Amino acid sequence: MNRRDQKWLVMLYTMNEMAGGGGQRKDVLAHINSHGYWKKNDSNDVIRPSRADRHEYVWRNDFSYERRHLVDAGYMQPGGKGVWKITDSGRRHLPALISQAKEQAADTDAGYTVSFF
Repeated sequence: MNRRDQKWLVMLYTMNEMAGGGGQRKDVLAHINSHGYWKKNDSNDVIRPSRADRHEYVWRNDFSYERRHLVDAGYMQPGGKGVWKITDSGRRHLPALISQAKEQAADTDAGYTVSFF
């Protein structure tokens, strides 16, 4: 399972788990962080400038970047105002990602944690 698919798994799983199928970007990322779904999180990642006026953890910026790809694939709803929501197509794709993760060799370098399996 490549790194992109790992991020997609964590993002789709999190949104599916949240009431309403997602929420504000900050709430989705906080859910990932508080549940420890990604090994690089606020406690063990570096901060870098993401814009001239603010700094952000690298993993949060990476997940924000992947959002666009999930929207393009039809797995997340497009839209503005920082709302991240899973689509029905995303819900149908999630079991395939979970299956891939379960089949992944234990010694493979995974970015996600197994806390949600």
